[in-house]
This record gives sequence, structure tokens and C-alpha cells, in this order.
Amino acid sequence: AAAMIKMHLDSGVAQFIAWLVYIVAGIAAARFIRSRVAGSGRPGKTRVVVVGCGLPGRSMGCTHLEQLLTEHELTSRCEVVCVVEPFFMDPAHADAADRSGFTTFRARVQAEHPQVAFVRGIEDIPKAPEPRSGPCLAVVSLRTIDAPRAVADLIDGRARTGISHILLEKPAAPDAVSCRQIREKAQEAKVPVYVGYNKNLAPYARMAMEHVRSMHLPPEIELIHHNDFTDATLAECFTRCAEGALKNMACHELALAVCCFGLTHNLVLAAGCVEGGLTEDPSFTRRERHAGHTDFRSLRLSICLEGLPGQRAPDPSARPSRARPPVRSITITADRCGGDWSGIRVAPSHGSSRSLVTDAAGAKEALFKMPLDSERPGIAECLRERPEMRMYFATQYGDYIVLKALALDHAAATWPEAPTGANEVPWPEGLASIDDAVEVLTIAEYLEPWLCKRVPVANGSGGPLQAPSAPPRPHPRVRWGLPRLAAREVRRGALPSTAFNPTTAVLPTLAHPQLGRASSARNLAAYMTCCKSSTAHG
Repeated sequence: AAAMIKMHLDSGVAQFIAWLVYIVAGIAAARFIRSRVAGSGRPGKTRVVVVGCGLPGRSMGCTHLEQLLTEHELTSRCEVVCVVEPFFMDPAHADAADRSGFTTFRARVQAEHPQVAFVRGIEDIPKAPEPRSGPCLAVVSLRTIDAPRAVADLIDGRARTGISHILLEKPAAPDAVSCRQIREKAQEAKVPVYVGYNKNLAPYARMAMEHVRSMHLPPEIELIHHNDFTDATLAECFTRCAEGALKNMACHELALAVCCFGLTHNLVLAAGCVEGGLTEDPSFTRRERHAGHTDFRSLRLSICLEGLPGQRAPDPSARPSRARPPVRSITITADRCGGDWSGIRVAPSHGSSRSLVTDAAGAKEALFKMPLDSERPGIAECLRERPEMRMYFATQYGDYIVLKALALDHAAATWPEAPTGANEVPWPEGLASIDDAVEVLTIAEYLEPWLCKRVPVANGSGGPLQAPSAPPRPHPRVRWGLPRLAAREVRRGALPSTAFNPTTAVLPTLAHPQLGRASSARNLAAYMTCCKSSTAHG
């Protein structure tokens, strides 16, 4: 009996030890697998922080939040952990939160998604669960004027919150200077910043790009943007979009020109130096004053790129590629009261003259519109479910989902713990970066005062829009002599694409290996000599 009892005790101890070993091994394996999955850049869920919610059902931030919480394409990739709302979460604005429906909306979200925390400021974002908890994307949809400060605060607090990537709503900043500051801050911290130019990803833009790539000669492009405001709602529009039509509405078309067709501010500056390089349509362009704000009700301007430095000559024998195709001219058309559609018109050219029928390869003029006819039923259903939603939100609802999905995938592949570095992961095609946003704002700040000088205010006593601060005007001899010299050199093809601003006739900083740095009109002759003798500039 003693021997049998001893045998049973020994077997029980052995089983206990075996189970203990199994449990420890299982815990170790689970931790190892979790660390490997997190390190691969493909965690189960990417954490998301939404900065700026706004009015439920009517604001861009609320649209982003609802899509991140309900759309399967996004819920399978991410988990919203926090919403920062500086206005409605302020106790001083509790009455406004109740009247606007934000309090009810917040209660519903937290009841359906208990993990979502609503806080007032960026400093109140909850601490990341652990340093290796995976990538965290901050979706910033505040007022444009507040965006630079918010991005700086997010980057400064990333060690605590774990934020590794930022999706910034267009136009990213109120001016080009602030946008460059965001870029410098993000580059220093190695935080990728995406910008919400969703039209780059829309089906009509992809179809237009494929059509342009199939053409043998550079076509003429017209980028069209129409909104469905009325005379009664223009005052609210002008007040809410105080940045101006070029920075807030037509910035989508400028982003298409930059990201899809290779437009740069240097090309725009060079076009402004050539007679006929920049033209406006006076019969279509109209400036009006509403609620104390002067802005464009409609505008149309054309940028002729043919023969400018930086425009590569087309090779008819070359196969169409995924690169940005060359174009002969780009026209920007925007009408706040023109309807609820956007489009890209592609007109072929033949040699040096435009042909409205076909080009040498038989390509015809085409108009690609958004929304597509097949998308109309989905838009109507979206508006029935959300009657308070703005029309252009419903029209571009699917594009917003694609935009965030691309940002989430890229964030998962490029966060600091991923084995493949960010430099090895290609940037998603069509997804705008902070560099693209800088180009868009720089172009808009050049075109806006140029257009205001040529288009008077149609009603009221409003003056021109506030132009960005310009450098001091140079000496009259330089101011009047330099534009003529530069325009002549551009026509001859001797002046490179780093042209100057003809409105101020002040050269930007020009770099050249033989000359060093030239930043004044005094050494223009020396710079031109180096350009002519250098193999770099031909």
C-alpha cells in the first residue's frame, strides 16, 4: 500500500510538472508570436486617434470617425481608441454640445464602442499600452488654421501616445510657410504625414490618367470642380472656407495637377514669365463679397507648359508607363454654384496646334466625370441614411474610405518596429504627401494675387484677397529690367525651371555647382553664364 501511494504521488507530481511546463511554454510562445506579428508591421489592429470631430453628420472629422467605426474595409485594419474634440468637450460649450447633437452622438459612440475615449486636448490622449503596441495613426481634421499647432503637439507627445503616422486633412495648413514648418517638423521626427486629397484616388482620376498615358502627344487637360451651393448659402461657404477658393476648393484640382501631371511651382513661375503662359477666362471668373468675405464664386485659369524648362519632350515610340505623363496645358475650373460633379477633360493635340477630334494615335477628346453613373444609387442611399450630410461628402464617401485604407496599410508597413524600413516600402500611388501639399499651397499663393489683380469684385465694396507677405520690392531698374531679360531667356530655353516670381522680380535662392548660391539680381548674368556653359543645365 505504501508503495502504491508513493507511485501515485510521484505520477501526480510528474503530471503537475508537465502541465506547468506546458503552461510556461504556451505563454512564452504567445509572447513570441505577438512580438513577431507586431514587428512585421502587420499587427491585428492599427490604433487610430481622431483629432477634431466637429458637428455630427456635417463635418469632415465626424465623417472620418463614422467610417473608421463602421466600414469593414477600415474596421478590419484599425481600432479607434480616442477622439479629441477641443470645442464641444470644453465645459464652457456644454450647451452648444447639447444643441448640436454632439452629446447624443458621443453617448451613442461610447455605448457601441466602449474603447473610444473622448477628450478635450491632445495632451489628454491616453498613454499607449506598451512601447511595441503597433503603429498609431492620428487623423487630424481641425480648422485649417489650427492644424500646424496640432501636428507639432502630436509629434512632441509621440513618445507617450505612440503616434507614428499622421493623416492631415487638406489643405494641411493656412499658408505655404506653415506647411513647410509641418514638413520640417515631421522629417526631423521621421513621422510620415499623409494629406487628404482624396480626388487623386477617385475612379474618374484613374481613368483619366490611363487615357492620357495612352496618347502619343501631350494633351490639354482641364480639371473641373463644381459644388452645389446657392446664392443663399454662399455667405456661409465664404465664412467657413476663409482660406479662399484656390486653397480650399480648387486645391483638389491643384493636387491632381501636382500628383498626377507633374505640375510644380517652378513651372507656374516660368509660365508667368512668358506671354500667354498664364491666362484667365474673364467671362467665367467672378469674384463676389458675402458676409464680409471676398472670394471667387467661379474661376477658370490656364497654365501653358509647352516649351517650358522642366517639361520633358514626349517620345512617340515609347510605351505608356506609370510615370507622370507630360501635358501641354492645364486649366483649372471651379464653380461653387455649378452642381454636384467634378471632371477631367482631356483634349488631344497634334503637333503645335490643338485638334478637338483626334491626335496622331486616334485618341479622342474625353470627359471623365465624378460621380460615375454607377455610383449615383449609392450616393442617394447614403443621403437617405444621413440626411444632414453635405452633398460633396456623399459624392466622395467611397474615396475617403480608400484614402484611409491606403494610409493604414502604409502605416502598418513603415512603423519604426517594422523589419522593412520606410525607405524600402513604396509610397502608395495617388496618396498625397506633405511635400505635395507644400507644392499646392505655393502654387495657390502665387496664382491667387495674380488672379485678383485681373478680376474685379462683382458686387459690394470688397477689395482683393489678402495676398501672402512678399519680400521688399527691388530697385525700379531691377524691377523693370529683370522681367524682360528673364522672359527673353525663358523663351530661348536658357533659363532653368528655377525661375523667379514676376510679381516681385526677386530671384529665389538658386543653387549651382559652379556658381554656389545666387539670390539676387546682381549676379543674374553670372548665373546665366554658368547655365549656358554647364552640362547640367545645357
